[in-house]
Amino acid sequence: MAVSNDFRRGMRVCVPALPTIFTIFIGYGMAAQMANVPPLGAFAMTVAIYAAPALYAILDLSISGATLFQLITIGILANLRFFVMSVTLSQMFRDVPLKRLLLWAQFVAMTPFLLTFFQSRREEPGNLFDYYRGISVPMIPAIIGGTAVGIALGGNAPAELIFGATLFMPIYFSLLLAIDIKSRYEMAAVGLGFTLTPFLETLIPGWGMAICAVGIGLTLSLAES
Repeated sequence: MAVSNDFRRGMRVCVPALPTIFTIFIGYGMAAQMANVPPLGAFAMTVAIYAAPALYAILDLSISGATLFQLITIGILANLRFFVMSVTLSQMFRDVPLKRLLLWAQFVAMTPFLLTFFQSRREEPGNLFDYYRGISVPMIPAIIGGTAVGIALGGNAPAELIFGATLFMPIYFSLLLAIDIKSRYEMAAVGLGFTLTPFLETLIPGWGMAICAVGIGLTLSLAES
C-alpha cells in the first residue's frame, strides 16, 4: 500500500518527540519494577492504557494497596481526556470509515492529538488522518521500547532518576504547546498554567493540575466568545 506525503510529513514531525517519549516510558518501566509489577504485566499495561500519566497514577495506587476496582477506576478517569480528544479528531476525519477510526483510536495520545490539531489550523492541512497515522506509527516502538529498557534497568535505579523521568512530561507538553501559540488567550493560558498549577497542586495533591486546566479553559473560552 502506497504511503502518502501527509503520512510521511506526520512521521517527520514526530521524530523530535521520540527521545522524550522513549525517556518517559523508561521511567515508567523502572517505576513498574519498583512497584513489583511483573514484566508481562507492565507491558500489558503499556499496550492497553497507552498513556504515561494514567500508568504512573495506577502504579502509585498499587503501591498504596488499592483494590483492583480502584485501579481500573483511576485508569478510566485518567484517560477520559482521550475521549474528548477522540471526539475532536473524529470531526477532522469525517470521511474516514468508522471501522478505521476505531482501529486507530487506541493510539490517541497527547502528542498525535496536538500535532494533528496544530496542522488542522494551517491554510492547507492536507489529509489529516494520514498525518495523524504518520505521527502515531513511530510512537509505538518508542513507547514499547522505552518500557522494555526501563524493565531491563530494574527496580534498583535511583528514585531521583525515576522522578526526573516523570518531569519530562509537563516540560515536553509545555514546549509542544508553545510551538503553536497564536493569540493572547493562548499565551494567557500558558502563563496562568505555569503560575497556578504548582500552587493548586500543593493545596490539592493529585487534582491541582486538572482543576487548573478546567478552570483556565472555561474562563478563557468565555472571555474569547
